[in-house]
Amino acid sequence: MADIRIMEKLKKFDEITKQDERFKAFLIIDQDSGKYKPITLEHIYNSVYSRIKLDDHVPEEIQNYFARVQNLILYSWFFYPFLTVAQQLVYPSLELALKIALKKEKEKKDGLKKLIKEALEKKLINPKYEKSVKWLPFFRNQFAHGSSSLDSNISDVIRCTEIINQLFSVKIFE
Repeated sequence: MADIRIMEKLKKFDEITKQDERFKAFLIIDQDSGKYKPITLEHIYNSVYSRIKLDDHVPEEIQNYFARVQNLILYSWFFYPFLTVAQQLVYPSLELALKIALKKEKEKKDGLKKLIKEALEKKLINPKYEKSVKWLPFFRNQFAHGSSSLDSNISDVIRCTEIINQLFSVKIFE
């Protein structure tokens, strides 16, 4: 199994488009055989395309910012730490979406915690996510204030994707 905690260094030119060795530690279950098989770049692309995708009704400004998150996840195949950078960028994507959905001034520093609280109060976020979304500012702060960790949590990216989509849906959650 590949060790995901290695000393980072600039890739050699002829290795730029080669799979990051750390992805060899990840397996998926083949739906046909039921056996484990190595994850592929195609699997990552399909996951990004199907699970980490904003709905068409999300404003273009957020879609544009969020595309960076999606591409970083995709390109993490070549450089694993891009997963961590993608997670770092998903929090400002969510914050921007909250400001737009709540009709706040973008320059105003309301803070992610306060914005989430207000969106929950206004029923813009499904209450079933209440416990998990309250942790997002903590994780965002871990990145904002420096961390040497490579531990990325793709479930946070998926959760933020779901929340952004909810913010611009026509449904009010009771």
